[in-house]
Amino acid sequence: MYLIPTQTTTQLSTTSFANYLTQKNTLWLVYGAQNQAHANKPHSNDAVDNPAIQALMAKWYSQNHMNGCDQTLDIKSNDALHTFIVAATGLHFLMLEEIVAALPIQSNSVKITANAYHAAFDKMVVNIDCHIDESGITTKELNRKLKRLSEALFIDVFLKPNISFEQKGLAVFDMDSTLIEMECIDEIAKLAGVGDAVTKVTEQAMLGEIAFTQSLHQRVACLNGVELDALLNIRKRLPFMPGFVILMNELKRNEWKIAIASGGFTYFADHIKVLFELDYAFSNTLEVNDNKLTGKVLGRVVDAQAKANILQQLAKENDIPITNTIAVGDGANDLVMMSVAGTGIAFKAKPKVQEQAANSIRFSGLEAVLYLLG
Repeated sequence: MYLIPTQTTTQLSTTSFANYLTQKNTLWLVYGAQNQAHANKPHSNDAVDNPAIQALMAKWYSQNHMNGCDQTLDIKSNDALHTFIVAATGLHFLMLEEIVAALPIQSNSVKITANAYHAAFDKMVVNIDCHIDESGITTKELNRKLKRLSEALFIDVFLKPNISFEQKGLAVFDMDSTLIEMECIDEIAKLAGVGDAVTKVTEQAMLGEIAFTQSLHQRVACLNGVELDALLNIRKRLPFMPGFVILMNELKRNEWKIAIASGGFTYFADHIKVLFELDYAFSNTLEVNDNKLTGKVLGRVVDAQAKANILQQLAKENDIPITNTIAVGDGANDLVMMSVAGTGIAFKAKPKVQEQAANSIRFSGLEAVLYLLG
């Protein structure tokens, strides 16, 4: 068992620090006078861009030492208790102090514990419980701070949502560039010799610069005459995102419903559904004649609103509270789905999507979705 003295920043290596938390130990960081003043004043953007603490007056306590210390918590009536989740390749005392300094914390202490998925994969993951003044910062401002902190320290940081494995849930995923590391339509276009033109339109659609349905018809028209064998070759080598299998297995183990809602094509989405025994797959159907694509899409296009409707309908059919649903995507056509879900998550997404999503995964694989549930 590792022992945390009443004040230290150097006695434990990163490995020992990880092991200490893995043993279900609790840490407390208590501010001194200067840090209390820091916590109670508004945080500027500059503080987040450069999150290093100035003139530290803080002490680290183990739970036993905290129980016996004479520190009192300075909490105002409008301060609400929240949990921030931090995932990093390596964590140590000084880095956690930097992270805490950049958060809009109002009390003079924070509690740090291991996330349920701490060290389960390739990241150290901790939960930071603290009080923040919700009246002093908007959700948009808070997300902006977390984004800057994430980019400054190369970590993933989230505000834990009210969602868990304790009740049944639903997870809905975009497919292209979310579950798989490619845009299938771009790969088909390369085989048809029109790759550059189609990729450009795809990028415009994902950035939200043109309507998705319009862009889809425009791109699919370029695929007229492509042999089905070309699609089969692409399907055989689908590059799944890091963390994909781990995430699917864990969601299924907890009996969550899993769905694909994709602006891509049934030829790929249905294959993934069967291959990994997912519950649902919704996507677009390419018209085929004589084993060749005709350049047309059959039926109604699965666009942004359709994805949102799918999530809501599946939640209703399975008697799942909308608050216990997750939507994960990377493009502008995923934003509506993310907004209606209990928890929306941008995964290595376009800037516009990162800006608007409540949570954003930047440096981890898909397994980071589990951190929000841990």
